[in-house]
Amino acid sequence: MAGERVLVVDDDPNIREACVEYLKMNKYNVGESKSGEECLQLLKQDNYQIILTDLMMPGIDGIGVLKEVRKEYPQSDVIIMTAYGTIENAVEAMKLGAYDYITKPFAIDELGLLIKRCLEKQRLAREVDELKEVVNLYEVSKAISSLMDLDQLLSRIIKLATDTLGADGGSIMLFDKETGKLIVKAASGRREDMVIGRKLNIGERVAGYAAQKSEIVKIDGSIKEDPRFCNLEQFDGIHSGITIPLLRKDKLFGIINVHRTEKKDVFTKKDVDLLSIFAAQSAIAIDNAYLFSTLQQEKEKIEAVFRGMEDGAIITDAQLNIIMLNSSTEKLLNVKREECLGNNLLEFITDFQSSITWRELEKKEEKVVNFDLVRTKGKALFLSVVATKIRNEEGKLLGQIMVFRNVTDERKEEMVKRNFLNLISHKLRNPLTTILGYLPFLQEKMKVLGKSEKEVLEVIEREGLILSSHVDKLLMFTLLEREYLEMEREKVNVKSLVETALEMINTLIKVNQAEVEIDSKLGDIDQVYVDKLKIQNVIENLVENAIKFNDEKEKRVKISGHSVDDKFIQMEIADNGPGIPSEEHEKIFQKFYQVEEYFTGKVEGIGLGLPLAKRLVEVHGGKIWAESKLGEGSTFYFTLPKTE
Repeated sequence: MAGERVLVVDDDPNIREACVEYLKMNKYNVGESKSGEECLQLLKQDNYQIILTDLMMPGIDGIGVLKEVRKEYPQSDVIIMTAYGTIENAVEAMKLGAYDYITKPFAIDELGLLIKRCLEKQRLAREVDELKEVVNLYEVSKAISSLMDLDQLLSRIIKLATDTLGADGGSIMLFDKETGKLIVKAASGRREDMVIGRKLNIGERVAGYAAQKSEIVKIDGSIKEDPRFCNLEQFDGIHSGITIPLLRKDKLFGIINVHRTEKKDVFTKKDVDLLSIFAAQSAIAIDNAYLFSTLQQEKEKIEAVFRGMEDGAIITDAQLNIIMLNSSTEKLLNVKREECLGNNLLEFITDFQSSITWRELEKKEEKVVNFDLVRTKGKALFLSVVATKIRNEEGKLLGQIMVFRNVTDERKEEMVKRNFLNLISHKLRNPLTTILGYLPFLQEKMKVLGKSEKEVLEVIEREGLILSSHVDKLLMFTLLEREYLEMEREKVNVKSLVETALEMINTLIKVNQAEVEIDSKLGDIDQVYVDKLKIQNVIENLVENAIKFNDEKEKRVKISGHSVDDKFIQMEIADNGPGIPSEEHEKIFQKFYQVEEYFTGKVEGIGLGLPLAKRLVEVHGGKIWAESKLGEGSTFYFTLPKTE
């Protein structure tokens, strides 16, 4: 096939250059194009036997190229290059007339074989082009690719094959991978009802031989005159027959055979070539039918699961137009499916207030976004929503899957707990203020007390201060639990934030003889746009934990950070403590949760430091997480925004 003209079209220069170099090495006359538009211009200047085009391209894509080629250059064939995730689109391309497709990433030799088969098909087509029936067969064989029902497809194939070749009968046998047998699925002729369902082993009789050897078998006259089948009995008076394997990408789908019993003339070489073309197209059509059937089954499974979900679920397009919704959604939103389908979701949730704006949801780059919907009219209803974005290979938003869960009871319980904490915190604050206020007076006026009495007062003072600290955290926590949190943001130097926070807990650091190191590069990173008092509180809590739960004699903490991108910086607070078990990593940010004393050496506080830090970081739009191994210390990470 050396010298045949092939045009490679792909916007990825690496793939394009690799294909061009390989084809040139194999003596093809190769052109190249980086876009569909450029490809169509080149086709106006030169003729190409094959256009090898990427499916997904900006501007005119592979489907656009295919349509133009089928319209203006019918003598050329189009081969589609596609990724696994867009095979369904490639099948659509086959329906529109593409010769075949190849899935990225592919072995370059596989591409070579595909191009050779395409050129071989073109050569065979040219040889028989003068025959009217060849043209009819070729056009009809492409048309069968649009049939997706396998039984209809097979029946049409064998009828067309026998009619066009003037055969008295024929059959199609499909290969069953589970049993390893060939099974007659469609037949024509006087005994078609008798042969349907007949099975053969691979290698058995003529059909099994053709399947095993992957070669065309043509027999004229008595079968016993052929040395390959001399031990077989003559079957049904056949005096001329053709058997061809149905192969695609070296995968066996079955065999097709036609025969003559009444007509005395034998099949010619042109008949064999005709059926070969037909078999190649039939294999593609059968493969497409299998793929379509698989897709249909998967779709039905997904729809069944979707309908049976207890939580509400909606699938929308990129503009939030509803494509699917289940019965649970109808109940939660008080809507009807037939009224919703095809319409915009926002039209049906006007009674709900979202915790984020829909514009924010659209702009967020995360694949999964969590937010709440709260009904503002009638009985209270709180819905927790998980929105998963669906994007194509280029990152373009195609749609969203939203799952709605009724969390009304949980939210009400949280409100009760929050109100209780707020109440009890204020009730504790007044007597504590009185106790701690009178202690200095007692200590001053009772200097004559003995040593033990003084120690009692010191214990009262120490424990009172601890209790006061706990109450402060409870009050802070109830404040932070509010849906709306007042923020006083400003541009702040990161190093100054850290230094101020460390000053606030300087006594704790000295008492524990801890070594706290600030990375020298911390002053070089960009400023952050934050409420500095709240972020200082985050740093205080994390450093306090790093010291308080460290049982090493030499307690060490290192604070460092760096810019992540043009939007965020990342802070790191590492210690040399005992570490945190992996199963505790997610739990430590829960309210009132404490890692067992077995791991920490002690249990202090009430388990609000990390939840407070998490809440404060998240209201700034950042994230917080921990990495730790037992015996190797822990590192807490959190991100902060550079701009609003």
